[in-house]
Amino acid sequence: MTPEKAQRHMAKWGAVLTGGDKLISSTLADFLPLSDYRRPIRFSAVYFPAWIINAELEANVTYEKSQQNAVTVFRNSSTIGAHMPVLSAAPLWSPDQDAYEPVPFTEALLHQHGEEVQCIPYTVSPFSLLDIPKSSEDSTWTIAQYLQVRPSTIKPTLFSAAPLLIPVYLAQYELGRLEAGDKAGETVTLFIQAHINGGGIMAERLSNTEGPAGSAFQVFNSLGLSKDFDLDAEVLDLSIVAPNRVRVESTSLRPIKDSTSAIADWLESFLRSSHYIEKLAAMGQLDSDDDPRIRELTEEEEDVLSEYFRLGSEIGMIKRIVDAMAEASENTRVIQIGKGALPKLESAEQASSTLKAKLKELEAKRAEVKPSWWKEWEASSSQQKS
Repeated sequence: MTPEKAQRHMAKWGAVLTGGDKLISSTLADFLPLSDYRRPIRFSAVYFPAWIINAELEANVTYEKSQQNAVTVFRNSSTIGAHMPVLSAAPLWSPDQDAYEPVPFTEALLHQHGEEVQCIPYTVSPFSLLDIPKSSEDSTWTIAQYLQVRPSTIKPTLFSAAPLLIPVYLAQYELGRLEAGDKAGETVTLFIQAHINGGGIMAERLSNTEGPAGSAFQVFNSLGLSKDFDLDAEVLDLSIVAPNRVRVESTSLRPIKDSTSAIADWLESFLRSSHYIEKLAAMGQLDSDDDPRIRELTEEEEDVLSEYFRLGSEIGMIKRIVDAMAEASENTRVIQIGKGALPKLESAEQASSTLKAKLKELEAKRAEVKPSWWKEWEASSSQQKS
């Protein structure tokens, strides 16, 4: 996205947040070649550092008052690579955007569309995410009314972090002096995702929700002209659909849809809070990238992870079926359907034996496709413990 297009795209919200000056022309500037629209007094381009996380975690949970071990897979979720006010709490990257293949970083990327792009350095380790449950003083975390997890039992069975620099445009607008006594020189900052046309627009929290800008949003909410805006949020998300940074691809908990949504929403709430982001940033500084778990975001890497996680889901499904059959009565009959063969009835015990053989086959295959870098890290970790 060019700087001009970004400013036109933000113009409407710049006008709304600063008192409504040039609101009509600013609204139309995104569609018409108008020049007299609300422009920022400062404008800059930055690369914000993030980590793209792919992980499989095991943990002891209490699900509807029943204790069990659960496995959950996170795919292409993002977390911060640096701690900066406002920007760190903003959902600048969504898993839905992982179809946009990143390009390797070069010096040429520091100059885009005639703008010099500032590159914010990495300071926060992605492994801070694993340190938080280890250091928690809470015996349980409540994810939902029906779901609690013991943080001390959370264990990664695979964890990778890929660095990603997210292009962002920052625009600072001066607030209009609407009444006598209003301070001169006050500003509000908006920012927009720059890696896609029509990227999501966000703004820092309104300093005065009772002022003209807050009143305008309340009118929008009451008339249903847009989504409900959370004026108390640390980052005011002005996008049509608010992006989430967390994507839970699968979990062994059932029903899967309710469980994945609950886990994702719970984690997302922490990633949007500056208080918890500060804790995350303080857990560990990034001293070196010499760790096999830090990976490049490539198609080849993605394919290996997809196959590994797919086999894990299939293994989990078969284990649940085998467990269910173990509780079945001796007289239970199961219909077995095989590829290229007619369906046949067999006892639960016979079907269970067939599935157990299939289970061993899948587990062996998964061991083969386990990423070599994860095996390397497991080996080095075991040596350090011994």
